[in-house]
Amino acid sequence: MKLNRKTRFTRSSSWVNFLYFAVIMCTVMFCMHPFVLIITGAAALIYSAYLKGITQLRSNLIISVSVFLITLLLNILFNHQGVTVLFYMNQHPITLESVYFGLSAGLMLADMLIIFSIFNYIMTSDKIIILFHKLPVLSLLFTMALRLVPRYKIVAKQISQAQSGIGQGIQQGNIFDRIRHFSSIVSALVTYALENGIETANSMVSRGYGLSHRNNYFKVRWTDQDKKELLGMCLLLVGFIPAFAFGGLSIQFFPTWQLQPLTMLQILGLAAYALFCLLPWLLDIREEKLWLLSKGKN
Repeated sequence: MKLNRKTRFTRSSSWVNFLYFAVIMCTVMFCMHPFVLIITGAAALIYSAYLKGITQLRSNLIISVSVFLITLLLNILFNHQGVTVLFYMNQHPITLESVYFGLSAGLMLADMLIIFSIFNYIMTSDKIIILFHKLPVLSLLFTMALRLVPRYKIVAKQISQAQSGIGQGIQQGNIFDRIRHFSSIVSALVTYALENGIETANSMVSRGYGLSHRNNYFKVRWTDQDKKELLGMCLLLVGFIPAFAFGGLSIQFFPTWQLQPLTMLQILGLAAYALFCLLPWLLDIREEKLWLLSKGKN
């Protein structure tokens, strides 16, 4: 399987992509039901592996599991709400409700990390500019923020290698020397970030970015496939919104943990939500199979 390719969903309209991620992110942030979080995380891992391969899946799992465990541990140690006391640690109660809340909160943060990695891959700079072309300053800032982490990560590695070449790497010298070397690397990285931001802003101003009389440099057309994808997403939204609206997927953590039994409406809603989360992957798989069939006929 060819990795890092432009799949069907990556070629979809920016509004279709934005609607998908907006629904997923809002659902994860405002619904901490374990089934919803598990479905979202599983779908995100599947699509991340499909887009970037097993290596990216392993990296996402390591980061997600680390965030999950840290969040769980912090909740257990510092959140003492709840009435079901498991044991005492330094005269502080460790409650079952705080454990449940830590599990849900950790899973929510892990899901968001994976979703943002997919978002960063699909929502390119051009798509963001299309979405916020009426607010050029906001679209420019958002685009620069998205490329901040991968860009500065590469620059930080280059600075670290240069520092190591002159004997001032973070692994060289005693503990105080390493701290001083690390501070030098951070200082150089911050200086680069400020200079790069100023240069980018001046460059965009000199090109007339944000002027009212200037138009986009390319036209965006809605294809029939985009309309079908948008219609399918709306139908799935209609399928799972009632399950959330009527409170069947709500969960109570404090003072006691309460999880309502699922009714047929909630089961159907979760099924529709699972299809919604897997929609990009299903579209890409369908296109790949159609391409293989057409190639076989030729």
